[in-house]
Amino acid sequence: MESFSTGNCLDKLFTLYNTSEYTNPDHLNPRWSFFVPFLENYPKNNHEKLIDYFFIFLKIVVNEGLKYTNGLTFSPDQTQLYVTESATHWLWIYQIQADGKLSNKQRFGWLQVRDNDENAWSDGLKCDKDGRIYVTTKAGIQILDQLGRVNAIIPIPIGQASNLCFGGRDFDTMYVTAVDKFYRRKLNTRGVNVFEMPFKPKPSGLLDLICDGI
Repeated sequence: MESFSTGNCLDKLFTLYNTSEYTNPDHLNPRWSFFVPFLENYPKNNHEKLIDYFFIFLKIVVNEGLKYTNGLTFSPDQTQLYVTESATHWLWIYQIQADGKLSNKQRFGWLQVRDNDENAWSDGLKCDKDGRIYVTTKAGIQILDQLGRVNAIIPIPIGQASNLCFGGRDFDTMYVTAVDKFYRRKLNTRGVNVFEMPFKPKPSGLLDLICDGI
């Protein structure tokens, strides 16, 4: 996981990855304060993924050892970072400190699996304005509340959901990729964007009819 300041940050990022010992960068996620978390696939000296971090072009390793980390996203107030661990049931959470470093790593949500699956194989994830977390898994789009409880699962017609985002004029349409298909679904809420000013959502209860027909 990496972070860059403004200016030629993207040029710097790609130069570093083209000349480093790491391969297959994954899930770039800019933040309002110009930290850019970055997940790294398969470092050459470790078959599992490694989370590392750049702050003003200084590389700092903040965590390693999760089994195939994949997606990551911020909470609406950008004080917490959610990370998927694909080869397990778990969604992890970190506190983001004022200097951009991560702390208080802990398991956050237990993702559901289908009867014949051993792991959830979570991938992409996003938050909505009420602090719910939407995670793509083999079972479909799992929706967790602010306490990490799975409140609902939206099934995918064909294949496994691999990533998602919010779009449309009001960011109230969810777009999902699954193998060679591309799906969309209108929601009764809207997604959170990293370019918006951070805000703290109100405490939420059980799922509040966020999807038409759910």
